[in-house]
Amino acid sequence: MQSVENKKTQRLNLTVTSDPVAKQAGCNSFTIETRPSPGDDYRYTGNKIVMTHKEAVAVATFLNESLDLVE
Repeated sequence: MQSVENKKTQRLNLTVTSDPVAKQAGCNSFTIETRPSPGDDYRYTGNKIVMTHKEAVAVATFLNESLDLVE
């Protein structure tokens, strides 16, 4: 069964799609999509990045190592 999780910020739509049963390429993906800001030109065209689970883990690892986050 496929599951979808979404998170929206002012500038981004984040989506994780996963299907633990399916064994085909691309069944688990992470999508980052930009959203227009107030005041953006009406001709605004959003950008969309779709990556595999493995690529998303690499990005998350990079961000966790590079950003100095204080909890």
